[in-house]
Amino acid sequence: MPVFIKTFGCKVNYADSVELAGKLIRAGVECALLERAKLPEPDRRSHATFIVNACAVTAEAVAKARRFCRRLLRLHPDARVLVTGCGARAEEIAAEFLALGVPVRQRMDEVVALLAGEDDSGKGRGEAKTKVPVLSGRARYFLKVQDGCNGVCSYCIIPRVRHRESKSWCDIRLELESVLASGVPEVVVTGINLGLYSDGDTGWGLAELLQNMLRLVPESSRLRLSSVEPEHIDERLLALFEHPRMCPHLHLPLQSGSDAVLRSMRRKYTAQQYLDIVREFRRRYPRGAVSSDLMVGYPTESRDDFEQTLAIVRACGFERVHIFRFSRRPGTAAVNLEPLPAEEVKEREHRLFTLADAVSAHALARYLGGSCDVAVEARSEPALKGYGEAYQRVSLRIPPDLSGPRLLPVQLKALKDGVFLGSPRR
Repeated sequence: MPVFIKTFGCKVNYADSVELAGKLIRAGVECALLERAKLPEPDRRSHATFIVNACAVTAEAVAKARRFCRRLLRLHPDARVLVTGCGARAEEIAAEFLALGVPVRQRMDEVVALLAGEDDSGKGRGEAKTKVPVLSGRARYFLKVQDGCNGVCSYCIIPRVRHRESKSWCDIRLELESVLASGVPEVVVTGINLGLYSDGDTGWGLAELLQNMLRLVPESSRLRLSSVEPEHIDERLLALFEHPRMCPHLHLPLQSGSDAVLRSMRRKYTAQQYLDIVREFRRRYPRGAVSSDLMVGYPTESRDDFEQTLAIVRACGFERVHIFRFSRRPGTAAVNLEPLPAEEVKEREHRLFTLADAVSAHALARYLGGSCDVAVEARSEPALKGYGEAYQRVSLRIPPDLSGPRLLPVQLKALKDGVFLGSPRR
């Protein structure tokens, strides 16, 4: 029975899906990740199973997963659909899928036990020890080292649906060595709140972990840090970006540029502290990049608060910004706050997008005419998009002699809608 996995949400969810796929494949189950909107034709010899790895962070993320389930049930009425992930762990959200007739499994191990037990191939039976789920031929690998959060952010449901834990250095090393041996050129270190990483055996925090990971990375590969909260940035972490195989890219969630809103959100930094971190990073790494997350329409956000957010976006000069609307989540402190008028939120969102695009275009323009190393993989299509070390999105035609994933030196010739047009550097 073929199994397909569709992922919604963050890089951690994607890493979870890759791990789930690896476990199913080793148990002898035919499995593939769905990374595009088009659905595959189910195997005519047997009914397919679709696993939806749902995200609970925003109402829109849940709605996307729910729409996908409806589409599956309509187009493939004989298929089996299961929902797992953090979107299946909050009772109020799980109920939305159950109402569609879609069963939920809170833990992915339950999914493996269910599907592997039904598979009749017999391959991979008895492999209880977790091995590394490498997807061959990929340019990037998301290595999850940490899960969960002990924060009290007023809008966030994550502490309810993801338990805090850190992967041991022993397991991380085995996974990293296997990934690098397979030829993956970029490894993205990811977690729900990376600054909380703590290895009980070695006593290492995030900085020590990254130092030891970098010792294993060859010149043909590199390491990227997915996201770190501002309160966890310190001198040791900033110094790591000097390493030649560490991508000079800092993703630093902001949420709001207003101290009043940050206090209401229960964030652990001020706007000035955030700005100081960005300025220090840019002073040390002028060719580096800073990206961020910004929330628009938080219930206590006044017009003046919003103007402060616009001001800090200009001051930081972000290369990329992820903008999303406040979403009322069950069980959070902000769920009972009076929401802002929808039209007001829409207008603020438009203004923020417009400014962010302009700031990004200005910041990215300094890379034009230069070059970067783009993580690419061989594909049948004549063109692809990849990422440079400073998270430059690059579109280029694949060299005909490209074999396997690699870091490809690329000349950046033009910039359109946030994407560089490049050509392989000879």
